Amino acid sequence: MIKIFKYFCTIYSPTESPFNVENDKVDGSNTVTLQWTSEGKTVVATRTAAEKEKSPDRICLDRRGLTSFPNIIGEPRLRLLSLQHNLLTKIENCNFSQLTKLVFLDLYDNQIEKVCNFEILENLRVLLIGKNRIKKIEGLKQLSKLEVLDLHGNQIVQISDLNNLVSLKVLNLAGNNIKAIGYHDFQGLTSLKELNLRRNKIKKLLGFDETPQLQKLYLSNNDISK
Repeated sequence: MIKIFKYFCTIYSPTESPFNVENDKVDGSNTVTLQWTSEGKTVVATRTAAEKEKSPDRICLDRRGLTSFPNIIGEPRLRLLSLQHNLLTKIENCNFSQLTKLVFLDLYDNQIEKVCNFEILENLRVLLIGKNRIKKIEGLKQLSKLEVLDLHGNQIVQISDLNNLVSLKVLNLAGNNIKAIGYHDFQGLTSLKELNLRRNKIKKLLGFDETPQLQKLYLSNNDISK
């Protein structure tokens, strides 16, 4: 995870720095107030004006026991959002209606089974959904600016729906159930530089002709035979 944050520091802006990995993420979680609506179906996340001014572009809601995506209101400048180590089972477009400027979204270690259509997050550049319960790659077609996609530790059996990610540079699919790499599985990924396929069940590698920029390929702990 630290590696991803360091990478993001280089693509976010040369003069701006996102979360300090050691401190800001932990401290930030204490500045957000969570309140359930009267119906008990929605949790609303709010911050005071002073807290927003201190960190206007980032919110950390790690380890808050969330079972549903919070309704984050009054955060027009929010660009970085972390929801690690919660109990989220699904995400939907409506969750992001007021978060259209997000460039970094971290959903690591939840219970998400399906990725929704992220078309509203057209500015997203880093999406981390490792250690969830996703079985199929889908709903990513509109993320043409995405540069980092982490789907490690899920239940994915086949590579799909990546062909529109023309800006993608780092793809992590380690620890899934992928059995084969087809000729056109990485079609469209012309910017891809790093691909992690460790700890899968891969037996066949039929080619990487669609990834001319690939520099790093990790394939250990598979079933590949010579």
